Amino acid sequence: MHAKNNKPTGKTGARRKLRERETPIDWCHPTDGVRVTAVPKPLAATHLVFVNERGSRIGEGHQRAKLDDTGVAQVLMLHHEARLSYQAIADKFDDVPGGISKETVRDIIKGRRRAQIPYAVRRVPKRS
Repeated sequence: MHAKNNKPTGKTGARRKLRERETPIDWCHPTDGVRVTAVPKPLAATHLVFVNERGSRIGEGHQRAKLDDTGVAQVLMLHHEARLSYQAIADKFDDVPGGISKETVRDIIKGRRRAQIPYAVRRVPKRS
């Protein structure tokens, strides 16, 4: 819906507005490969992240991710090969800032978290 001033409202409106501001280089499909011919933004201040079909960051590129993709693979390996409990796996990741809970370990193993497939690659500003 549009408000009186004819501006997009809500999440989808904000997402549409964001996409209109972005240049074509910001949205690249992974099967196309990332071909950079013209660089509209300084490369030093940005990096590439995976996004889902809605354009939201996923995986280690998500702004609140505590584990990188290697850490998620280690969680799965410790459960399936070493047969450790959820709590034992969570205890092994105490070095992660804030740690991870046994519920997070459970959700990773059951596919509730970190189970999305990348749809595209997007260039975003680096965190400082």
